[in-house]
This record gives sequence, C-alpha cells and structure tokens, in this order.
Amino acid sequence: MPERDLSPLSDSPRPHSAGRKRVDDDIELPPLRESEVGSDATGNWTAEHDGPPKSNGFASFLGAAALIAAIAVGGWFFLDSGAAEDQHPNWQHVAAATDASGADANQLVRLDATGETQTLPTIEVASADRDRTATRKIRAALRRDNLVLATAELQAAQSLASASQNPEVRPPELVANSDVVAALREGRQELFEIELFDCCDEDGDVVEVIVNGSLFATVPILHSGTKVSVPLAPGNNKIAIRGVKDGGGGVTLSFRTSRGDYYARSMRVGQQYEMGVVVR
Repeated sequence: MPERDLSPLSDSPRPHSAGRKRVDDDIELPPLRESEVGSDATGNWTAEHDGPPKSNGFASFLGAAALIAAIAVGGWFFLDSGAAEDQHPNWQHVAAATDASGADANQLVRLDATGETQTLPTIEVASADRDRTATRKIRAALRRDNLVLATAELQAAQSLASASQNPEVRPPELVANSDVVAALREGRQELFEIELFDCCDEDGDVVEVIVNGSLFATVPILHSGTKVSVPLAPGNNKIAIRGVKDGGGGVTLSFRTSRGDYYARSMRVGQQYEMGVVVR
C-alpha cells in the first residue's frame, strides 16, 4: 500500500474553478459556485456570504424623501403666513390704504361707527381721547423738577407689557431738557390715547412709534390692542411707525381713536410710515 503524503498543504491561492480536496482523504470536491463566494474583512472572497455587500437604496430613498418633505413643510408654512394676512376680512382696508398711498403720500382708510369708509392722510383725536389724569400728574412732577417721577407716571399711563414680560417692549422715557419735557411742563402738550392693534393675522409684528420726530416706544402689535398715551400739541402733529419685526405677510397695523378705526398700508421691516395726527 503506497504511503500517504502528510506534508502541509500549500498556501498558494487556488483559482475558484479548481477542485477542492478534503484534508482527511484524497477525494476531490467540485469547485465553488460564484453564489457561494463572499468577502471577508480583508477583502478576500469567502463562502460565508452570498455576494458583495449591496448599497441600501431604500434607506437612501427614505432620507431623500424626508428632506423633500421638510422643505415642503417649511415652504408651506412661509406661504401660509402670508396667506393668513390677505385672507382676513380686514385685508380689504389694508389693500385700499396701500393702493391709495404713494411714495411720498401715505393714506389711511378710516372706518367710522356707522360702517362708512373714508380715505384720509391723518388720524384725528378729540377731547374724548385726552388722558387728563396722566397729564396732570406728569406736569406736576416736572414743575417740581422730578424727571424720574414724571417718567414713571408716563410709563404707568401706557398699557404696554413690562419688559420682563416681553423683551421686545421699550417703554417711553422723558429726557431732560428735551422739547417734550418743556412742552408738557408749560402746558403746550397733553397726553392723548391712541390704540394700536393688529387688524389681520396676529403673528408677532412689532413696531417703533415716533412722535413728532422723537422715538416714543417699541410696541408689539396684538389683536387685543395696546393703548399708548402720546404727548400732542393742539392742531397738527406727526406720528411715524417703523417696522421692527414681521411675523409673516407684512406688518399690518391699525389705529383706534374716538373718531374711528384707521387702517394703514402693510409695511416691511425697516420701512417707516409717517402720517399726520390732528388734535380737534
């Protein structure tokens, strides 16, 4: 009986098409099929896998779909914010004021108690809008040269939220030796109440109120309205509104006095809207 060869098997790789031998006998096995060949961590093909790793196309598809959905939702929210403004019933008055205003001539649409509308360049205040109590207290404090107390009385006359409740609020302050202080002390100006309110979608609009050239207060615009008591002289005055924050679709601000509701044109952030205020 011939001796069996017990020398170690060669380490040289065999082509996949070559036959295989079991180590315990001389029986030659058929070659591996391609479907039985996989890859190990070193990149060599093994028989433990069905084939090379396949890319996860379904996961990639889901990731792309999620990204598209997020963009679509963001776009919908942006468009919906603008649409909420022009779908409000009061938008017709805002649009009318915008159409009537030019580059140098701002117009307001007044809606009176009877439901009649009129286009005007000014807001009107009357005796019913006077804040006599606050005027008297401020004047008395200024005549005692107590600017701190006068400022506190002026701030108390406003219906603004405190800065701790809303950091976007900036209450009015009286500045020493200013024209406003002198006019209030001498009785040439009085406080008149004007309500500012968001006439369309309440979406977080904020404006600055400038009275006769001086910054008076920073006011968030709400449906419920915010009353400001501003110092005005008899006859003609000027109030300017500057857009500070737009919640979407434009800053939509209106005014209310005893003479009716006044609708202004829509504004952008940074845009300033100036109008006359007449004390009757």
